[in-house]
Amino acid sequence: MSKKSHIIGIDEAGRGPLAGSVYVGAVLLPKNHKTLFKKTNAPKKLTDSKKLTPIQREEWFLWIQKNVPYAYASASAKQIDTINISRACNKAAQRAIDKLQTQSKFKVVDQVEVILDGGLKVFVDKRRFTHTSNKRTQRDPKKSLILVCGFPKADELVPAVSLASVVAKVLRDRYMLRMHKNYPHYAFHEHKGYGTKKHYRAIKKHGPSSIHRLTFLGSLSTIKKRGK
Repeated sequence: MSKKSHIIGIDEAGRGPLAGSVYVGAVLLPKNHKTLFKKTNAPKKLTDSKKLTPIQREEWFLWIQKNVPYAYASASAKQIDTINISRACNKAAQRAIDKLQTQSKFKVVDQVEVILDGGLKVFVDKRRFTHTSNKRTQRDPKKSLILVCGFPKADELVPAVSLASVVAKVLRDRYMLRMHKNYPHYAFHEHKGYGTKKHYRAIKKHGPSSIHRLTFLGSLSTIKKRGK
């Protein structure tokens, strides 16, 4: 594969909920994705995963699993409380990219010159992730951070980012369904940890669970914490 013929898309799911981990997806997609989509009978509609139905997201995720390299990483509620949501997302994004590089044999981190010369780029939604420096570190001159191309509404307009958003959303929703089995009092299967009225009522009645983000709860974080 030529580095100049592919891009990496990154997106997250679960930035705003009161509970659960945040998930970040990373997808490696050829720039001539339309040809790939046509050859593989890809699902027709592709946009930000939040604008797709659950069935459409599952169809795209199945297509991703069969046709393109992808990876994901997550940051727990405890990590989010410790370092804040933005840093937690960025660290998870870096881990997802590292995994993707290993799978796809692309060495993005060690090839800044290629990236700056119009080669493989990493696209993210400009609203979601901070840009990282491309300077080499003094401790390890071979290791350099990734050049990030922030693109407004990338999760809707850049196919690689849309696919990454599908990966993150599908896997996080599955995770929250598992968490519902562990913490049935909160109805995570319905709201996926977001701040609905029903969710707030459950927290007031039962207290926060072990996967609630205490820094997101305000005064509710002082209610006696509950285990399973």
